[in-house]
Amino acid sequence: MTHAAPRRRSRLRLLLPLTGAVLLILCGAALFRPARETHTVSEVIRSIQSIAREGADPAGPPGAGQIGPWSIAASGIDPITGHLADFRLESGPLVVAAKQAIVHVDPDDNTFSLELLEVVYTRIPETPDEDGDAFVHRMDRYVLGPAPYSIDIVTDSGATARPRTPEPDGWLPDIVQGSVERP
Repeated sequence: MTHAAPRRRSRLRLLLPLTGAVLLILCGAALFRPARETHTVSEVIRSIQSIAREGADPAGPPGAGQIGPWSIAASGIDPITGHLADFRLESGPLVVAAKQAIVHVDPDDNTFSLELLEVVYTRIPETPDEDGDAFVHRMDRYVLGPAPYSIDIVTDSGATARPRTPEPDGWLPDIVQGSVERP
């Protein structure tokens, strides 16, 4: 029994430093873990404006101007208001053109909407036998969205909004109705 006490001490001498090292590594990993990526409202608006401008450039890379299933383009951005000028959106046979588009961002729901002014909304048939499905609508104002944004949005002051709830897999906004219906 006299030999048991020295063994216990040697185990403690080995176990205490190992436990301390593991705790130090865990604390360090928790402190230096990268934060979740977030964008401010202004960053989201600038991002959508940039995507629309890229979509208007015929020499741009393939896929320029894509937001999900939508292909968007704008000829310019009003420097005072930030509105997109001569906005165009295409998705399959649907084409929406507007004199101006205003980007609205909701940081509480992590969504954005496009308020379109002086709108022409058309469906162009993809084949001649679909001719009966063609239409043209003119509207003074049309709101497209809200559409989910894939990155958490915070206010420009950096305040966080309520936690994001994930969308069901495969969920896409319904652009035909101008509003989003969730499954």
